[in-house]
Amino acid sequence: KESSDRDVLLAFAAIGQTQVVSNPNLDPEEWSLLINHRDPEVRAKAWSLAQVLPPSLADYPDERTRLRVAQNRDCPPAVLTRLARDDDQKVLMAVGANPGTPPKTLSRLARMRRHPFIRRSVAVNPSAPRRTLVRLVRDNQPPVRLAAVSNPSLPSKYARGRVGDTNGSVRYAVAKRTDLSPHALSWLERFARHDNPQQYALTRRQLAVNPACPQFLRE
Repeated sequence: KESSDRDVLLAFAAIGQTQVVSNPNLDPEEWSLLINHRDPEVRAKAWSLAQVLPPSLADYPDERTRLRVAQNRDCPPAVLTRLARDDDQKVLMAVGANPGTPPKTLSRLARMRRHPFIRRSVAVNPSAPRRTLVRLVRDNQPPVRLAAVSNPSLPSKYARGRVGDTNGSVRYAVAKRTDLSPHALSWLERFARHDNPQQYALTRRQLAVNPACPQFLRE
């Protein structure tokens, strides 16, 4: 886990010592020895231990490997920016959700019109620029709007603008915010009356426990 001697790490990887994947000095050759090991248990354990991987594997040909690099919160911004041009959508989603991804890179990912899941990954990122979140909270896809309105980095005035959203799940997410005025929450309840009974019940329940809910509405 701690050795910086490459020959030692190569030797351990060759005999199937999977703790090598926890070493910050892990390189592509050592990683290849483990995930291509003749023993299937070694291969499985290597993947199991490697929930995140070091930046040195950012150019590895296997997309699962690059995905776990993109999920590494200690990954340098420059590496995340490079991974933001990956061909694999899951890698791009991981980059979008990583708090260490530079704002300019997040803004570019948020403009990928054909990929709502990537836009949603940016919408949940607390490091997303305000301007980007403001655009995403008006997205044409409800899951993206829901993620953006749930992001604590989105100013309350823009969350308030979704009180009359056409999607009940988005309104439900707005009802969870404690930074809205009692007036806004009372209007949210009025719009929620148009939802199906189950969704309306969920929203009412959430409004009832919101500390900003006005007393008359709580009653």
